[in-house]
Amino acid sequence: MRIAALLASCSTLLAATIAAKAAPQPHVLVFPVQGDAALAPAATQALKASLKQGNTVLVTEFRPDLPSLRRAVVEGLITRSTLESEDPEARRRISAALEADFYLESDILTREDAVALRAEAVQVSTGRRFPSPQKQSLPNPEGQDGNRWCCP
Repeated sequence: MRIAALLASCSTLLAATIAAKAAPQPHVLVFPVQGDAALAPAATQALKASLKQGNTVLVTEFRPDLPSLRRAVVEGLITRSTLESEDPEARRRISAALEADFYLESDILTREDAVALRAEAVQVSTGRRFPSPQKQSLPNPEGQDGNRWCCP
């Protein structure tokens, strides 16, 4: 897998931070990378590591068993079904419950000769999306064109 693609996606978050004039060290909730089941866990770990590398953001990896999320369920801020949903509104609510400034969504696409990563940072307070600045239009597995994928 091209780790450079994962590192490039981190510029997404930096652009979002600058545009949103967030706190000096914004809190980012990283949802697991979706897509290729064999590569997604490693891609999630590499993405987290690259975000932490600059020490400019506080990074939390989404896990439904996080104590703060269990507390949010008990307090009625979110429901158990919210934790199981991949809906953007559910992700925003989960991020808000963790007091994150942004959440990061990403998908991985593999082909015989390439690996591509699409990443978007989403500002929790506004819902504004910040797609990766390195874009290449590639068809997704369902054949729809125009999705943003970054491939260095």
